[in-house]
Amino acid sequence: DVTTREGSGPEGRAELIACVGQGKGGAMALFHRHVYPDVVTEVALPAIRALWTVYSSEQEESTRGRAANYHAYMILSLEKSTMVLETGTELNEVTEKVDFATTCPTVTIGNVGSLTKIVQVCPGAVFLLRHGKCLQKETVDGELIEAPSGASVKFAAVADPFVLILLST
Repeated sequence: DVTTREGSGPEGRAELIACVGQGKGGAMALFHRHVYPDVVTEVALPAIRALWTVYSSEQEESTRGRAANYHAYMILSLEKSTMVLETGTELNEVTEKVDFATTCPTVTIGNVGSLTKIVQVCPGAVFLLRHGKCLQKETVDGELIEAPSGASVKFAAVADPFVLILLST
């Protein structure tokens, strides 16, 4: 039964009512054209410039693949620093316990190596991490990245196995 209720919304949205289930498990379901979220909690984060989530191979190995569909870290890039949160039943700040670059903002971050490693790109350096530990750090004026003096990363993108970096000059 599709009905249009005039006083039920700004446009009088259409709804679909259906009988679902069987016996004691039966019920009536009301389907809407729009999604109406239930907000459980809300936290104001005005200083955040960007936010990413990444996988960690440590999480996958510790649960034998069970957590492969879940992100291990949430990275928040602030104006002058980066905050790292570990996901789980709760979000816990682990900024001091991991080797992510936290004293500068993050330009971008993503997974490479079939989700086994993390690449973090900051204005002055690129970091390769695994299990939250730094494997390699390459500065913008280092051997692998040839840039003029004073250059910094303005934009970056990660698409496994590639990392694209745009430098300012």
